[in-house]
Amino acid sequence: MPVDRMSDGITAALQCLRNDEIMSHILTFTPSNTGTLNKSKENQDLLNIALVCRAFREPALNELWRSLRSFLPLLRLLSTPGQVGRVSGTYVLAGPITQHQWDRFDDYARRVRELSLSASAAAYLIESIRPAVDPSVYLRIARGHAGPILPRLRELFCFPLRPESVIFLSPSLRTIGFQGLSASLTCTFLAALPSDAANVKDLRVESTGPFDHLIGSCVTQLRTLEELTLNLNNAPLSEYACMHEILATFGLRSLSITGSDQWESELPNYNLQSGFSELQSLGIQGGFRFISSTISSILSRHLSKITVNCSHDALVSEGTSGWKPLIHVILPREWVSLTHISLDLHHSTTATDNINILLSVIKHLRLRIFSLMRYAPMCISDADIDKFARRCPLVEQVTFTSGEQDAHTAPSLACLTSLARRCSALQMVQLSLNIPDNLTRSSSPEPYNNHVRCFFPSFVILEQLSAERILGIARYLDRLFPRLERVVSWEMPGAVYCRKIETLVRQLQAARAEVKFWSVPDIRVADDWTENLGRLR
Repeated sequence: MPVDRMSDGITAALQCLRNDEIMSHILTFTPSNTGTLNKSKENQDLLNIALVCRAFREPALNELWRSLRSFLPLLRLLSTPGQVGRVSGTYVLAGPITQHQWDRFDDYARRVRELSLSASAAAYLIESIRPAVDPSVYLRIARGHAGPILPRLRELFCFPLRPESVIFLSPSLRTIGFQGLSASLTCTFLAALPSDAANVKDLRVESTGPFDHLIGSCVTQLRTLEELTLNLNNAPLSEYACMHEILATFGLRSLSITGSDQWESELPNYNLQSGFSELQSLGIQGGFRFISSTISSILSRHLSKITVNCSHDALVSEGTSGWKPLIHVILPREWVSLTHISLDLHHSTTATDNINILLSVIKHLRLRIFSLMRYAPMCISDADIDKFARRCPLVEQVTFTSGEQDAHTAPSLACLTSLARRCSALQMVQLSLNIPDNLTRSSSPEPYNNHVRCFFPSFVILEQLSAERILGIARYLDRLFPRLERVVSWEMPGAVYCRKIETLVRQLQAARAEVKFWSVPDIRVADDWTENLGRLR
């Protein structure tokens, strides 16, 4: 290549490397997994990228510091000898902080976009449980800053809300989530919101009330909200009804509410205000009357997503005799734009014609995602799933999981053939299945040209399956779904699952199997067999 053309190519490459959007896009190809198992490796990869090339340094560091589950990583930037100490199991700052230390702290603090201060978050991390930070540390850092501590913070989650949470409020925030266990703390936190909180589009609240300040903040500062999540399980119905009346006038696009079963007896005395004309996504959890009243108040005809979790106790007390009244309440015929339906019905009935009622309601919809969980085990058969596949050919993700694991009444692997043949856009399947004993002797299914990459079988309990049967399942699925990459069973938690997975790996090795798609859930695993498991993916 001529020197001048090579020089032009280098110049063009350097110009690309100076483009923040291009650099951020390149970093999206860094091997990533939301699971904690791979988080430390992902962080190490980003750090290595930052050290290898000067052009990648800033984008890689931005990505590395984008999301924090604790304030400790920033606090450790001040950890020169004698600067950070441990007192009674908590971190404290001791001694003066130099300007150089503040500059270093601020250089990394400006990169943080998401902060989650959760008392239980550490329990899910692969590292040891992190010590608490003494409240005096937050106050001292706040006094050292004239402006926001995290000037570019977009998402803040505080579960539960603590006094120090206030110092992280910033005009740049787009999403705020908190659990208000104390009414006074909730009031203080909401009062500290910027006077113009127009940038906040997503608010998520778990609270028992009172809602005076929350209602006041919504009216004066948060009228531009687009997404709202409320968990009001122990709150008075009277206060929720007042808030509902105000929220109905907002231009909300997404609303998710968890009500209380205790409201069921009081709801006949209330007429919830109609509104929500711009709503596109609705999530609702509670009793039958609460679900019915809330859905009746929705005037939007643009709803594309609905998630319903109906309380079993409330259904029993209501005396519903099957799904028919519930289904017609949940899925009004006017909602013709629905593409995403998720129903968790808590064994609401054992009637045999309920799936037909459901299918008659959804047959006119262009469903992309459908989930039916914890139905009575007698409700779903292979024929029912075949009907669903014929009526919903555009579906991309489908879930049928029973709350009772009865292998004799669950669908068989044969129902997968119907889904594979009729749903050409299918990408993910989650089913409660009956694995037949003679699977290895059964005929192989015909392959179908689809996009299924992930399969979640609820009935594959590994300790009950021999290597021979596992190989039969593997060959069956590999033939049916040529592009399948992962099969994940979520039956057993934590270390118990690890031991059973380890046994499975050894069985497959003994059978000299080459199975490419078995995977494990997001848990801590033993190093001595993780490598062997990786060979099977």
